[in-house]
Amino acid sequence: MPPNSRYVTCAHEDGSATPLLLAQPGKTHRSKWKPVSQLVILSLVYMIGYAPFDTMWNLEGILFPEYGYYALMCTYLGSFLIFLVGPFLTRKLGSKGSIMLGWVAQAAYVAAHFYIQPYLLYTVCILFGTAHCQSTISTGVYVTHLAMDYADITHDTPHHALGLFQGVFFTVYLLSGVWGNLVSSLVLVKPIEFDGNSTTPNSKNLSSLCGPNFCHFEDTSGTYIRQPDQITVYILLGSFIGMSALALFTTGAFLENAAAKSGDAVQSVKEFGAKIIGLLWYKKMLLLLPGIFLFSISQYFIHSEFTKAFVSCELGIEYNGWSIICFAMGDFFGSVVNGRLVKYVGMAFLFLVAAATDFVCLFSMLFFHFSRETVEFFFLVPFFWGLADSIWAVQITAYIGKLFPDEKWPAFLIQRSSMYALTALLFAITNFICLNAMIYTVMGIITCGLVCLTAFELLHRHGKKHYTAI
Repeated sequence: MPPNSRYVTCAHEDGSATPLLLAQPGKTHRSKWKPVSQLVILSLVYMIGYAPFDTMWNLEGILFPEYGYYALMCTYLGSFLIFLVGPFLTRKLGSKGSIMLGWVAQAAYVAAHFYIQPYLLYTVCILFGTAHCQSTISTGVYVTHLAMDYADITHDTPHHALGLFQGVFFTVYLLSGVWGNLVSSLVLVKPIEFDGNSTTPNSKNLSSLCGPNFCHFEDTSGTYIRQPDQITVYILLGSFIGMSALALFTTGAFLENAAAKSGDAVQSVKEFGAKIIGLLWYKKMLLLLPGIFLFSISQYFIHSEFTKAFVSCELGIEYNGWSIICFAMGDFFGSVVNGRLVKYVGMAFLFLVAAATDFVCLFSMLFFHFSRETVEFFFLVPFFWGLADSIWAVQITAYIGKLFPDEKWPAFLIQRSSMYALTALLFAITNFICLNAMIYTVMGIITCGLVCLTAFELLHRHGKKHYTAI
């Protein structure tokens, strides 16, 4: 064979090889549009597929007051099973199969609400939590995988590519809050009528029952919190199952798989556990946990606390969806901007902007005299909260992908599991504390998160300098 040519050959049993096709030397051409197109497909799938669960956050406690919050708690507790089954699911299903598993489990979760049997519902929620955790971890890995491919093809820096791809993904994905809540708002559009057996809300008394004075364990009969009729609930649940089915079909038809690489390709639960301990302790990822909590607390608070204590209490459940749509639009515009802006101002500045925005919103909840006459308050606060949430969502995820490019699966598992642990704890205690105490708790978590993010960055920079000197 000519020495400067490469041949595709056919091997024979005797060890000889027959040249079949002459291949010209040089690297295989790869188009940058391939990872971009896959990113767009993944983002659109999550925009539609995640909408039902996103919307159930702000409806569970009202549509199903006896079981709703405990169902959500079980969902997030189920995420801890991922430590046992995660390595197996990763090897067997890959990223694409894990994402599809998430849509199937979500449809089962919604279906369990048609005729509630507590133990069946909680069991389904635990299994859904495991599948959902595996799916979201796989998504973080998938986006990082696509960003690294894009950086390799275009010779861009991994840091910039990760910020860009995470920004695009979250820009589209966070619109899930629009579609799911648009469906709920249209289905629940008819105001709930008050019969002779219920207390008609008095606007003068609402300020003492709603907002920061709201307590889940107190009587809400003097507020606008009411349950819609059962047929309306069934229509809503059926719509959510349809959205999950559409996401499942689109994923199976158009999304390609992404195989695990190097540090991702763990072989056993023991090895996977050792890698997680190594990341948490030796690579100081423990310091990142309070920063990771910021994304979790942001989502939890606006969906579960603000919507019930402010929107449903003061205006009615039919306004919940519109309020969260404003939050989703804030998420959308924030993701568009900060995915690009990080290249010029850095993550640290964006984190400070997000924290400042959150504090302004929280202080307005404590001290602003809201009422039905100041209805814009119920939609402006979620919008600005969404702007801050987009920074936590995009930049925290991009930061983890940048720091641990060869250990994506365990790193994103730590991220998601820690978020879900905090969320499960919050749902476990939400029925026993009032909103003013929750607001101060959120303030403390934001402050702690900023301090720990700063400490981690300083230690990481010092470690890199020390390694270079050696």
